[in-house]
Amino acid sequence: MSPQAEVTAPGNYGKRLLVCSVGLSPQVVTETLYALAVLPERRFVPTSLHLVTTQGGAPGLETGLLRPDGALDAMARDWQLPHISVLARQAQVHIVPSQDGDMSAEDDLAAFARYAATLLRQLTADDDAAVHVSLSGGRKSAAAAWALAMALYGRAQDRLSHVLVEEGFSNHPGFFYPTPFSAPLLGSQGRVLDAQDAKLRLSMLPFPRLRAYAPADFIDFNAGVEVLQQAIDRVRLTVDLDTKTLKWGAAAFRLAPSLMALLAVLADDLLAGGSGLPRLEQRATPFLAAYARLRGAVAAQRAARRLSDPLEPEWLEEKCSLINSAASRQGVRQRGMALVGRVGARPRSRYRLALDVAEVNWIGERLAA
Repeated sequence: MSPQAEVTAPGNYGKRLLVCSVGLSPQVVTETLYALAVLPERRFVPTSLHLVTTQGGAPGLETGLLRPDGALDAMARDWQLPHISVLARQAQVHIVPSQDGDMSAEDDLAAFARYAATLLRQLTADDDAAVHVSLSGGRKSAAAAWALAMALYGRAQDRLSHVLVEEGFSNHPGFFYPTPFSAPLLGSQGRVLDAQDAKLRLSMLPFPRLRAYAPADFIDFNAGVEVLQQAIDRVRLTVDLDTKTLKWGAAAFRLAPSLMALLAVLADDLLAGGSGLPRLEQRATPFLAAYARLRGAVAAQRAARRLSDPLEPEWLEEKCSLINSAASRQGVRQRGMALVGRVGARPRSRYRLALDVAEVNWIGERLAA
């Protein structure tokens, strides 16, 4: 295990949150808890339990799991896991509104997706917590919503899983978890089953962690996905000094000539494989060359008389700040970061365009050519 994987192992976190999507079969909660708390290969003992259901699923949670001497208390007693009873007393039940109580109406999936994304955004705001989401319960559409929400907000320490129970025990109303002793159950066609013999496994589901691309404050799930997709699609910055054009994707990006000239220098440095513009000792020559392409040779000569060479650190810092402000106002934001970033400590810091080479489209003759 790599050092990073060790640091982000869910079991290393003091707060361990289990989120279960529950439909009309509350057994998925005890089955998941068994897999996490008993099976050694999946060891993750939750410190809090969040159960997400609808009006139709809520009664089964209360009568089957959460009441004193319900299935959670029985599991705690059978497997000597007293913390399971604590979870039962402190469990938070989240009831997602639906038109018919069972999330089968057309608009209910969108409402569930919004609810799941909002809840996960709240739970993953705590850096000291690891979140484990089980999507085994409820409708398949709900599982899809959880997977999308985890892709939006899941972090390195968060996990997504699905519990699999062998045939015969799966969906059996009397089976909640494998027992440490013989516990006969009457199966279909008069077949006698024993809960002690039940086999289940927890499949961990990999998912893309796109949190760095996702907007932090969106409410509408559809709008959030749209913003995320735009970020993933690698919107390109187009620089065309000869036509005095800047674009972010298909949209015009407007800057004053001096700012556009400096942005062109930053883009040219990136394309040339440079390490950014040094705060100290940055020569004025590239800036004046770009400025001449925009404003003409006479204007560039006047600018040269006003500027020092090397450029003043304060001038460079101010211009980079103005570029970022203009970019922010016009929606030119790269993965939520400033368009121009500063790396390294002062006074030896450098200014660098916060883009990948593939995200810059340079038209015409290069400055470094």
